[in-house]
Amino acid sequence: MAYTEDQKSRHITELQRYLYSISHYNEKIPRIFPDGIYGPETTQAVKAFQHDYNLPVTGEIDSATWDRLVAVSYTHLRAHETLR
Repeated sequence: MAYTEDQKSRHITELQRYLYSISHYNEKIPRIFPDGIYGPETTQAVKAFQHDYNLPVTGEIDSATWDRLVAVSYTHLRAHETLR
């Protein structure tokens, strides 16, 4: 089964939501709004994330970047819930 444009857009939106969430806690990550388009703003936010979290700065999502993105996002989420 082929990877559809709708699936691609949903995955990009998920990535953008993680970056948006992290940008609230880390001012070095540009705040982008999830739109499902992997454009220049998303590329810049990914590069900033990779730089700040000691990953190769490519602007592309590989498994190491994705894993770190998810881990950082959940760490911030858990910290926020603990403060409640």
